Amino acid sequence: GPQQMWLWAGANIAPINWALGALGIVLKLGLWETIAVIVLGNLVGCAIFGAFTVMGHKTGVNQMVLSRSAFGRRGAYLPSALMFLMTLGWIGVNTYFPVKIAVAILGQFGLGDTWLTNFLVVTVVMVIQVLIGIYGFYAIRTFEKYTVPVTVLIMALMSVLAWTRPGVVNWGLTSTLPPAAHFAMLTLLTTAVGVGWGISWVTWASDYSRFVPRAAPSASVFWYSYVGMFVPSVWLAILGATIASTTLDTDPARMVSAVFGGLTSLLVLLLVLHGPVATNILNVYSAALAALSMGLRLSRTAVALVAGIVGYLVTIYFISQPSFARAFDNWMISLLLWMSPWAGVVMADFFI
Repeated sequence: GPQQMWLWAGANIAPINWALGALGIVLKLGLWETIAVIVLGNLVGCAIFGAFTVMGHKTGVNQMVLSRSAFGRRGAYLPSALMFLMTLGWIGVNTYFPVKIAVAILGQFGLGDTWLTNFLVVTVVMVIQVLIGIYGFYAIRTFEKYTVPVTVLIMALMSVLAWTRPGVVNWGLTSTLPPAAHFAMLTLLTTAVGVGWGISWVTWASDYSRFVPRAAPSASVFWYSYVGMFVPSVWLAILGATIASTTLDTDPARMVSAVFGGLTSLLVLLLVLHGPVATNILNVYSAALAALSMGLRLSRTAVALVAGIVGYLVTIYFISQPSFARAFDNWMISLLLWMSPWAGVVMADFFI
């Protein structure tokens, strides 16, 4: 039970959640309504996610094999293929942020933001996460158990610094949008970022809850997973939104340099490098499970290596893109287009 909480918390204590919060500000919403969107959306999204962790616990089967009960053996090949491709994209997205921030922080110590610096940081991060992901569930669980409490303390320090220093947060920021566009943006972000964040994790949910002993009650699996997903997602998104209220930017590297300097930024660097590793070890492992669920006759190690190589290329592609915020928003919406109907069918089949 509690291990599920550390696992999902570790995956969500990542800079990408700052950017999710900052999206509301960049798309011209006010600060308090952005916070409301984040909280309300996640209350719903994390509950849907929690329901999926219960499936794995009750059956002991991973998520993609579970979707065979709704779609049939061959019918489940399509979601498995989509899941495999999606995890490769996520590996790239999650590695992009820390690389950008790490390079910005190294810049404070005199290392230039050159192509070579970016390339070296990408390579180091990739190698670590692919190795842990290849090792599998028990390595992942151990990694999260010991590193998450430390990163929670660093996050708490960052929050206190950001929220107590004068001039870091513009608490009075209000929306500049006309009424119709304002309403449209509120509903779009509640769906895409609020509810969408929880839903974007459902294809992984059972891959890890299937390891919880059968004797544990399903309710505890649900609530530990819910809290592990909800608390860090909402907390970090609010932190991102508050810092963005003055920087008006989703670039996490600029957020860090706006609030932190010197030694604090070294702590942030640790946190930032932990985030993607904690998230991507889940991606590397689940990508391999998805490929095996399609019936590919390959070893999990081979598939994990393929995932690492493709994710590496995706990261290098993102680093060369001019506007990341726009690319990312489109990417989230494209995921929800197939994941929402898939999740609806699987839930109806399992619970009803």
